[in-house]
Amino acid sequence: MSLSDVLLASLSPSTRSQAETTLSNYSTTQPQFLTSLLQLVLDPSQQIQARQAAAVYFKNVIKRRWDAEANEETPIDQNEKNTLKQELVPAMVALSSQSKLLRTQIADAVGLVAAVDFPRLWPELLTQLVSHLSSADYAVNVCILETAHSIFAPWRSQTRSDDLFNAINYTLTNFQDPFFAVFDATATTLLSGQPLPNLNVVAQAQSLLMQIYLDLTFQDIPPKFEDSVAQFFGTDNGDEGYFIKFLRWDPPALRGDEEDPTPTEAMNIKTTILEICEVFEMKYNELFTGRVPAFVRAVWELIGSSSLAVREDAMVAQAIKFLSITAKMGIHKELFADEGTLQGLAQRIIVPSMPLREHEVEQFEDDPLEYIRRDLSLSTEGGGSRRHAASELIRALVSIGLDAPVTRLIEQYIGAALQEYAANPSENWKSKDTAIYLLTAIASQASTSHHGVTSTNVLVDIVKFFSQNVAQDLNTEGSTVHPILQVDAIRFIYTFRYQLTKEQLASVIPLLVRHLGSSNYVCYTYAAITIERILFMKSGKTPMFNYTDIQALTDTILNALFLRILGGGTPEKVAENEYLMKCAMRVIITAKGSLAPSYPNTLSRLVEILGIISKNPSNPQFNQYTFESISALLRYVALADASSVTQFEAVLFGPITIILQQEITGEQLILNSFLTFSKFSLKCSKAILLPFLMRTALFWAYS
Repeated sequence: MSLSDVLLASLSPSTRSQAETTLSNYSTTQPQFLTSLLQLVLDPSQQIQARQAAAVYFKNVIKRRWDAEANEETPIDQNEKNTLKQELVPAMVALSSQSKLLRTQIADAVGLVAAVDFPRLWPELLTQLVSHLSSADYAVNVCILETAHSIFAPWRSQTRSDDLFNAINYTLTNFQDPFFAVFDATATTLLSGQPLPNLNVVAQAQSLLMQIYLDLTFQDIPPKFEDSVAQFFGTDNGDEGYFIKFLRWDPPALRGDEEDPTPTEAMNIKTTILEICEVFEMKYNELFTGRVPAFVRAVWELIGSSSLAVREDAMVAQAIKFLSITAKMGIHKELFADEGTLQGLAQRIIVPSMPLREHEVEQFEDDPLEYIRRDLSLSTEGGGSRRHAASELIRALVSIGLDAPVTRLIEQYIGAALQEYAANPSENWKSKDTAIYLLTAIASQASTSHHGVTSTNVLVDIVKFFSQNVAQDLNTEGSTVHPILQVDAIRFIYTFRYQLTKEQLASVIPLLVRHLGSSNYVCYTYAAITIERILFMKSGKTPMFNYTDIQALTDTILNALFLRILGGGTPEKVAENEYLMKCAMRVIITAKGSLAPSYPNTLSRLVEILGIISKNPSNPQFNQYTFESISALLRYVALADASSVTQFEAVLFGPITIILQQEITGEQLILNSFLTFSKFSLKCSKAILLPFLMRTALFWAYS
């Protein structure tokens, strides 16, 4: 059976298992197997399905075995490694005009090898890449630049070190001159406005060149880049530079379909330029400060000419972020301090960016868990949302001493939005959602994921706004108010929990508990998230809430959470929402020994959940919270009632045995902690469990 036949057999469910076994044997026993696989990928006489399977398998073997020691795999022979280093880049280039899937897999393989060997063990890589850059074939240029960017991009997030700067300096020595040459030629061609049959490919190359510019300047500014600042950023009395020219560049041939959510190459170029400006403003301000006013004007024009299309979101959000950083730096406060300028910012940028978008409403309804995760991450990390970027701009303006005029201005828009809502609540619910977001933006000055808002605008009465405009949605039945407004009310408590007193929080907990029974996924999940965060709060080093504060609600909360979790049915659906299990864990930790009278019901539900998710573990966070819930329940109930230990042993022995026998990845360490911490007697069961426990201990000792 030929290699091609084996690869084709691996695509059929009936022959896949045997074919994969054969391929695994070939890969570790046949000399030059990977070289043969690469040649098959390049052979146009082979069936495309076989070539695609070969490319994917080739990349996966490289991923597993190139750094064999780190992955505990059979190493690739060094001679074959040397051969592949000579053949990979030419193979990738040869595929640039053929199948994109084939090229992508081989390009990924180049990146995987480079991540391990470049530059120390593959110093010739850059020479190979540069030798293929062309003044005419932009399909090849895109291929080379994509690979270069995949190698350089990880440097942005790496900690400064000698090894890192050795790699960067080596790259600059061998790459920066051809980089500048290609950048200049490509930019000149695009900005000339001449018709190009391959405009999209040339624009894609320019987008990658912008990314590489950011890669090479992110950690420090290289001398040649510093010397060429005027060429890229422009001068006040001369050429305005490549970056501002590209911020205004909008060729009709690249605009495409406005309904397509994918950004155009022109938008990608502009977004990266704005990221570069952010880095220069934060790190190399002395080189950029003189051009900030010109870029502020260009960004203002860019936002003003943009539409509400989804594909423009990332670009517009990055543009607003640039304005926020410029304001926050304080050096150019005069650009924002004029009352007319503030009015323009509010009217043209902030307020239009605040309304909830139609695609966000669709995600709320169709993919609620992703909506929640994105909303939580944007609240603390920022991102591609226009409304979050606009919120940051408000906070930036307040932070530089413009709190009074900005607060007064935003409150006018809040009042207008609330009036619009009051005129027709069922139709204009988005206006109230906008008002709440504007209030949150103007009121909160600093926040963390653990504590919510930690610093507020003293000119805003948060509690008064909540009482007059938000509390009613928390109290109202779900059928009479839009569910997003109910989520807004819950999120308001979540966001400003540290600005509320214990008494105020205690009064809303029963309302949050009621929302655990909501039919809306986002509503009951946000209720669980908020209950968990409230119970996590501390006054100094002491928990703000103890078991006496929630004793009357403990069983109700847990039963509601378990009902939601077990309603999933399948292991994947049961474990999909870690926020629910985290809330259950926090309630158990807070309730402590007060659970002793009713613990059998809680324990049986937890064991039922454990049994389901153990069949197909899919969410490590959910699994962790499940084990921590069981451990906490045992710890506190056993302290309150020593006789309960026997019941725990009887109920838990079966599931624990199954989990150990199945060697469920990711749960063994938690299980070890649980068994060690619980200290309950396993009696004769020790003889059965001991071999598994010893194997698990050895596994973690040597992993």
